[in-house]
Amino acid sequence: EEEAKLASPDWDETLGTCTACGQQLEAAKVEEARAAFNAAKAETLRLLQEARDANATRQAGLVHARDAAAEKLLEAEHARDVAEEVHDKAGEAVVAHGPDPEPNIDDLLAARDAAAARARTLRDDATTAAMDTRAARERVQMVLSEANRVVAAGQAAQHQAERVEKLRGDQRRLSAEYEEGARQLYLCETFVRRKASTLEQRVNDHFAVARFKLFKEHQSGGLTEVCETLCDGVPYNTNLNHGAQVNVGIDIVTTLQNHFGRRLPMWVDQCESITSLLPTEAQVVRLVVSAADQALRATDE
Repeated sequence: EEEAKLASPDWDETLGTCTACGQQLEAAKVEEARAAFNAAKAETLRLLQEARDANATRQAGLVHARDAAAEKLLEAEHARDVAEEVHDKAGEAVVAHGPDPEPNIDDLLAARDAAAARARTLRDDATTAAMDTRAARERVQMVLSEANRVVAAGQAAQHQAERVEKLRGDQRRLSAEYEEGARQLYLCETFVRRKASTLEQRVNDHFAVARFKLFKEHQSGGLTEVCETLCDGVPYNTNLNHGAQVNVGIDIVTTLQNHFGRRLPMWVDQCESITSLLPTEAQVVRLVVSAADQALRATDE
């Protein structure tokens, strides 16, 4: 049971929460991960049960072989004891009766043949008993070898279980380190975005209508340095009309003149299409196309 607990831990409910921001993950993703976890857990328990059943079957076979070998050994020892008993009784009979005072040659020959046959029988029985004993000893040795192999396999399995537990500990430690790294990375990215937003705001505070986009955020969360000029959210180089482009230029030049403390005249072309210019303290030369004027005419406003 303890091995089953180690091989199949329970579902960790904290896995449904983002380790970086603490928000709940999508329910579909959490359910998918839970289903995969449960499937892996069921497969692990099935394999563990199969291993237990196979080990129990092997143990039962070893016990049966050991008992059979012990039984054969007892039979061999019994046969040996019977042979020794018959031999002893034959010797006692010879001593008790003694030689026939007037022996008959036929009786002697018959007795000799019977004794030889009995001796051969006893010798064969003893040989068979010895062979059975050796076979039984070999079977016992095989059983002992198999038992030693099972014990070694059990020790190896225990070492593997200890190794698995150590690796799980390493996994938990590395997971904690990964979560801490993800948290610090999230904080760093948040700091960079806040700093970029603050920098853009500080730059744009110096301008009246021009706005500068200094950073572009990717879908992955990273930032890329850019420099895009905007006016009311419209990019300068795409859909911004001519009048707005002129006012953005006046705004930028005016801000630079204020920063460096210099005043330089500004020349504005195609002023006939501009309704109003952005106020500035610098001198502005407006170039206007007039159908009534055939020659260049300068006026002071």
